[in-house]
Amino acid sequence: MRYAHQNNFHGFSLSSESFRRFLGILIFTSYHSLPSEKMYWCTDDDVDIQIVRNCMPKNRYLEIKRFLHFANNDNVANGVPGKDFKIKPLIEKLNENFLKLNVFSKQLSIDEQMVRYYGGHFLKQFIKGKPIRFYGFCYNIELYQGKKDLVEKDLIGVGEKVITSMVYYLENPEDHELYFDNFFSSFRLISLLSKKKCVLLEQPNSIVSISVR
Repeated sequence: MRYAHQNNFHGFSLSSESFRRFLGILIFTSYHSLPSEKMYWCTDDDVDIQIVRNCMPKNRYLEIKRFLHFANNDNVANGVPGKDFKIKPLIEKLNENFLKLNVFSKQLSIDEQMVRYYGGHFLKQFIKGKPIRFYGFCYNIELYQGKKDLVEKDLIGVGEKVITSMVYYLENPEDHELYFDNFFSSFRLISLLSKKKCVLLEQPNSIVSISVR
């Protein structure tokens, strides 16, 4: 509501129930796609989606979407670091809730995933041939923000930094098997993970066979 008030829309309010309905529509429209967002409120026979129309009026949905903010824009002038400052509270909340269910899987994959996006944004990248796939259950996510701070004072590389930061959230690393590709691999990383008693599995076509416990 702060963003609406900052833009002189002082009559805007949002209850927890309205926000849950808004999220429900977002989830529904993510797998039930139509050419236009506004068509979900269309009453034509071929696109009549009563579950959406009965959930929330179109103008109310668009109003919430317009004013939805997860961070205070006033903090930008105060030097808040990070290109992800607008959604960082959301990512932190997601990671917090992921860990509430604990890391229940023995096999864990640490890899990068792409989010399909056609708008304009400074974090947007084009990687030819990179598949858009979502599967499994996340226990932690980090948003890639470019090459800044990839190498720290102790010369930890980007691959080592990603893997070690993910392993940090494992209560008992020795209970899991880690899967990641050659982009993240290094001898020092293998040494670090072996000290944590992580299980590393060799690639079937690798030249050197490595099995560390």
